[in-house]
This record gives sequence, C-alpha cells and structure tokens, in this order.
Amino acid sequence: MNINFLRTLVCLLGLLAAIPSLARQGDCGFIQNPDRQAYCRAISGGGSSHCGFIRDGEMQARCRAETGGGSSQCGFIRDQDMQAACRASAERANTASSGGSGQCGFIRDQDMQAACRAKTR
Repeated sequence: MNINFLRTLVCLLGLLAAIPSLARQGDCGFIQNPDRQAYCRAISGGGSSHCGFIRDGEMQARCRAETGGGSSQCGFIRDQDMQAACRASAERANTASSGGSGQCGFIRDQDMQAACRAKTR
C-alpha cells in the first residue's frame, strides 16, 4: 500500500472520529461532502437511516456498524486494516464500556493501530 494513502486514511479516521464529539446533528449541514454529511448526521444522533444516503459502500457499512448495526456490517469493507478499525469503532459505539481496542491489534499499519487504540480506549 502507498504510505501517503495510509497517512491520508489515518487523518480521515481521526477527522471522522472527532465528528461525534464535536458536532451536533445541525452542525453537519456545514459539511459539503454529501457522504460525510450523512455520516455525521447518523452518528450525531440521527441514526442508521442517514447511512442510506452514503454512496460509498465501505463508508456506509461503517456508518451502519457504528449506529447499531453491529460489527458484522464491517465485513463489507475490503481493506483489512479499515475492517478492523471499523470493528473496533462499532464495538466502542455499541457498548457502554470502553471496549473495542482489542480489534485494533489486527491492524497492520502501526500508526493506524495506535490511532485506533487511542480512539477506542
């Protein structure tokens, strides 16, 4: 994999991880990318119905996983590192505890793994 792609991916994950803590659903309207806007609405309290507006299949699967669909939705993601990160996020989002960081161990990219552990602890 291209290292620049992985760095971009880690940054995107960081941005997506920050959305729920920073945004209320009304704030999502300021996001210009329609897929990211729908994701923001879904994880900011709008629920999984907003995930249906996401055109990117892998982002839609992650959205569904994080809004109650469970980590089985992550199986639709082809990239193994992204799939493991999705499972960790889904476990964290769908439990009251701080679970999910165990899935981070399946991520091969060390930076992405560290970001996953930081997000899910």
